[in-house]
Amino acid sequence: ESLFNRENARLGYAAEKEQREKLARQLDEAYADLNKLIGLEPGARPKLQEPAVPQLWLEGEAGSSTKGGEADLERHLSIILHDHPYIWLQEQQILQAERELSLYTYNVGMPPYKAVKSSVQQERNELYIMKEDVSKDVRSLYYQLQGLESQYKALEKNLALAENGLRAVQVRHRLGMAVPLEVEEAELAVLEIESGMQDLARAYGQLRMLYEKPWVMPVAAGSQPK
Repeated sequence: ESLFNRENARLGYAAEKEQREKLARQLDEAYADLNKLIGLEPGARPKLQEPAVPQLWLEGEAGSSTKGGEADLERHLSIILHDHPYIWLQEQQILQAERELSLYTYNVGMPPYKAVKSSVQQERNELYIMKEDVSKDVRSLYYQLQGLESQYKALEKNLALAENGLRAVQVRHRLGMAVPLEVEEAELAVLEIESGMQDLARAYGQLRMLYEKPWVMPVAAGSQPK
């Protein structure tokens, strides 16, 4: 074997070692992020398994208020408009204003009848705007949830492919046909997909809560009853 070939082999080994160490660090970082996310010790190496699947009730979960698609979105919206506490308060303000208008008797220092009547109409206009804003927000949340479901399903397919690839390279490694670096790369690919699925599941849960109880969202100035 020539000196040239030995030098090439040495350089190749050094490059492969450096790449393997880099991937090992990436794998350690991925495990650290995963452990932090699920509450394990920093050095733990959890076994790969199916990630927690969020309840994708928009597509037909039993008991879902939206399992019927657009039709049930409208039904859900009707319930929200009925139960929304800010809308209820605004309706009470309208009733109070109408009551004051019906009992109106002019006295010195009181606003004129026309001003009181205008105040009632203003309260009604504010109720209309509030309902429009809530409806817009609920519809937006519905379509965002649909988008997250589509992304999650795509990641499920990618995860199945990555896990099949990992199992294949593990078998090849046991047979001496693959190096540890290939196993680590396959493990990292699975972990990255699982991490993405966890992020989607968390975002989905937050949006679902807002969809079911939109009144917990930050309210813009002028959107709350006075």
